[in-house]
Amino acid sequence: MSGIETVVAQDTSLNAREVQRWIDKGWVRPRMQAEIYVFDVIDIARIRLIHELSFELRIDELALPVVLNLLDQIHAHRRRLHDLSAAINLLASPDLKQALAQQMLRGQSADS
Repeated sequence: MSGIETVVAQDTSLNAREVQRWIDKGWVRPRMQAEIYVFDVIDIARIRLIHELSFELRIDELALPVVLNLLDQIHAHRRRLHDLSAAINLLASPDLKQALAQQMLRGQSADS
Protein backbone atom coordinates (compact mmCIF):
# COMPACT_ATOMS: atom_id res chain seq x y z
CA MET A 1 0.00 0.00 0.00
CA SER A 2 1.41 3.43 -0.95
CA GLY A 3 1.72 6.27 1.51
CA ILE A 4 -1.19 8.12 -0.09
CA GLU A 5 -3.43 5.07 0.08
CA THR A 6 -2.61 4.72 3.77
CA VAL A 7 -3.56 8.35 4.43
CA VAL A 8 -6.79 8.05 2.44
CA ALA A 9 -7.69 4.80 4.24
CA GLN A 10 -7.46 6.66 7.58
CA ASP A 11 -9.86 9.39 6.46
CA THR A 12 -12.64 8.38 4.09
CA SER A 13 -13.39 12.00 3.16
CA LEU A 14 -10.03 12.19 1.37
CA ASN A 15 -9.41 11.27 -2.24
CA ALA A 16 -6.04 9.85 -3.40
CA ARG A 17 -6.06 11.91 -6.61
CA GLU A 18 -6.66 15.11 -4.66
CA VAL A 19 -3.85 14.34 -2.22
CA GLN A 20 -1.50 13.58 -5.12
CA ARG A 21 -2.49 16.88 -6.77
CA TRP A 22 -1.77 18.78 -3.54
CA ILE A 23 1.66 17.12 -3.40
CA ASP A 24 2.29 18.00 -7.07
CA LYS A 25 1.37 21.63 -6.35
CA GLY A 26 3.77 21.68 -3.37
CA TRP A 27 1.04 22.33 -0.83
CA VAL A 28 1.97 19.10 1.01
CA ARG A 29 5.58 17.94 1.15
CA PRO A 30 5.90 14.38 2.45
CA ARG A 31 9.28 12.66 2.57
CA MET A 32 10.11 9.95 0.04
CA GLN A 33 11.39 6.58 1.22
CA ALA A 34 11.92 3.75 -1.25
CA GLU A 35 9.72 5.59 -3.77
CA ILE A 36 6.82 5.76 -1.29
CA TYR A 37 5.54 8.94 0.32
CA VAL A 38 6.03 9.04 4.09
CA PHE A 39 3.60 11.40 5.79
CA ASP A 40 4.49 12.91 9.15
CA VAL A 41 1.83 14.11 11.58
CA ILE A 42 2.25 17.66 10.25
CA ASP A 43 1.66 16.42 6.69
CA ILE A 44 -1.58 14.70 7.73
CA ALA A 45 -2.72 17.86 9.53
CA ARG A 46 -1.96 19.94 6.44
CA ILE A 47 -3.88 17.52 4.20
CA ARG A 48 -6.90 17.79 6.49
CA LEU A 49 -6.55 21.58 6.55
CA ILE A 50 -6.43 21.77 2.75
CA HIS A 51 -9.42 19.46 2.54
CA GLU A 52 -11.39 21.61 4.97
CA LEU A 53 -10.42 24.84 3.21
CA SER A 54 -11.29 23.39 -0.20
CA PHE A 55 -14.43 21.42 0.45
CA GLU A 56 -15.99 22.82 3.61
CA LEU A 57 -15.03 26.49 3.33
CA ARG A 58 -15.03 26.36 -0.48
CA ILE A 59 -11.82 28.34 -0.98
CA ASP A 60 -10.94 28.01 -4.64
CA GLU A 61 -7.60 26.82 -6.00
CA LEU A 62 -6.47 30.33 -6.94
CA ALA A 63 -6.94 31.62 -3.39
CA LEU A 64 -5.78 28.48 -1.59
CA PRO A 65 -2.02 29.07 -2.01
CA VAL A 66 -2.45 32.58 -0.60
CA VAL A 67 -4.40 31.27 2.41
CA LEU A 68 -1.84 28.51 3.02
CA ASN A 69 1.02 31.01 2.78
CA LEU A 70 -0.65 33.32 5.30
CA LEU A 71 -1.29 30.43 7.68
CA ASP A 72 2.34 29.33 7.32
CA GLN A 73 3.46 32.87 8.19
CA ILE A 74 1.22 32.92 11.26
CA HIS A 75 2.67 29.61 12.45
CA ALA A 76 6.24 30.82 11.84
CA HIS A 77 5.56 33.98 13.88
CA ARG A 78 4.04 31.91 16.67
CA ARG A 79 7.17 29.72 16.76
CA ARG A 80 9.39 32.82 16.91
CA LEU A 81 7.30 34.32 19.71
CA HIS A 82 7.48 31.04 21.61
CA ASP A 83 11.27 30.98 21.20
CA LEU A 84 11.52 34.63 22.32
CA SER A 85 9.35 33.92 25.35
CA ALA A 86 11.50 30.92 26.28
CA ALA A 87 14.68 33.01 25.95
CA ILE A 88 13.23 35.77 28.11
CA ASN A 89 12.17 33.24 30.76
CA LEU A 90 15.63 31.68 30.71
CA LEU A 91 17.80 34.80 30.58
CA ALA A 92 15.90 37.77 31.99
CA SER A 93 16.01 38.85 35.59
CA PRO A 94 12.78 38.83 37.59
CA ASP A 95 12.72 42.66 37.50
CA LEU A 96 13.05 42.71 33.71
CA LYS A 97 10.33 40.06 33.34
CA GLN A 98 8.00 42.16 35.51
CA ALA A 99 8.79 45.33 33.53
CA LEU A 100 8.13 43.51 30.26
CA ALA A 101 4.81 42.14 31.57
CA GLN A 102 3.73 45.61 32.69
CA GLN A 103 4.70 47.12 29.34
CA MET A 104 2.74 44.46 27.48
CA LEU A 105 -0.33 45.16 29.62
CA ARG A 106 -0.01 48.88 28.83
CA GLY A 107 0.22 48.03 25.15
CA GLN A 108 -2.91 45.88 25.33
CA SER A 109 -4.91 48.60 27.05
CA ALA A 110 -3.72 51.16 24.48
CA ASP A 111 -4.97 48.87 21.67
CA SER A 112 -8.47 48.72 23.19
